[in-house]
Amino acid sequence: MGFRLEGVGARYDGGPAGSPVLEGVDLRIEAGEALALVGPSGAGKTSLLRILNGTLLAHSGGVHIEGADPATLAPRALRRLRARLGFIHQDHALVPNLRVNQNVAAGRLGHRGFLHGLRSILWTGRSDLTEIHGLLERVGIPETLFLRTDTLSGGQQQRVAIARALFQDPVAILADEPVATSAMRNLYHSLIALPKSLVDAEVRKVVIDAAKVSIMLLFIIANAMLFAHVLTTERIPHAIAEVIVQWGLPAWGFLIIVNLLLLAAGNFMEPSAIILIMAPILFPIAVQLGIDPIHLGIIMVVNMEIGMITPPVGLNLFVTAGITGRSILWVVGAALPWLSILLVFLVIITYVPQVSLFLPEWIDQLKGYK
Repeated sequence: MGFRLEGVGARYDGGPAGSPVLEGVDLRIEAGEALALVGPSGAGKTSLLRILNGTLLAHSGGVHIEGADPATLAPRALRRLRARLGFIHQDHALVPNLRVNQNVAAGRLGHRGFLHGLRSILWTGRSDLTEIHGLLERVGIPETLFLRTDTLSGGQQQRVAIARALFQDPVAILADEPVATSAMRNLYHSLIALPKSLVDAEVRKVVIDAAKVSIMLLFIIANAMLFAHVLTTERIPHAIAEVIVQWGLPAWGFLIIVNLLLLAAGNFMEPSAIILIMAPILFPIAVQLGIDPIHLGIIMVVNMEIGMITPPVGLNLFVTAGITGRSILWVVGAALPWLSILLVFLVIITYVPQVSLFLPEWIDQLKGYK
């Protein structure tokens, strides 16, 4: 969006005898430009911004906003034009007795009809709330989402006003002294510097590489969760548990089966899926055999860690390969010595429960539970 002013003059009373607040202003702002107006109080900065967003009509000269003159537009067309321009008021222009999410939601009133806009303020939808929370997080006050606006400090209210302008999804933002405090100056610098930093070639490379690794990991996790869903639907873990109970194994034999099951599952499933599926099945059997729940939990955690570095689903292997640029086979070979150490440690904590239970039992003794 571009702005062009040619010989613009303005008077608040609208009459020729009134004292002019602006005279002979020529200004051209191209799309993508960032411009700051500097001047003493009363110089007409706010008036110029109001002309640029169409709330104050010039009494002389020409005003062109994206090629259109606000003075010649019909009310509905002017409303559509202003809906595309975010405006951050000097006095915030917030409704004090509304909550923060409602004030931010008001930023999109120009894009919606009266009833839809009113409903979105009084009963903000889930998608709007998610977007509003993200904007509040961007300006540094996500915890204020449902607070009354009049309970916030001046700096926080200023940030709410910025979030409201961003929620409007404007093509241009006009800000009337939005960085009056040092805190807001730092915030404004962060918001402006972030898009510019993405232009840097090194930053772009880091972002793209991180996106590739994230996509790869999400694909692996999605397939692991799908495999877990198939196992659960077919009740395979339950069948295994029934067989274990029928065998009448002692505690040490049960722990061997647990380790074998978890090590095998770790090769094909994501850790959180394994815990969600296996823990409810193994826990009752372990308690029945006199195995401490803490001991069982630590055994499961170590098995999950081993699963993170064993193919084909070992997430840590793919992360390492993605970061270093090495092949999966090379990473597996490099991880084998550490995998051996983990397997030895797994045997120790499995059959020497005091290694896992020493600290919890000591804490219980200190607190007088035992």
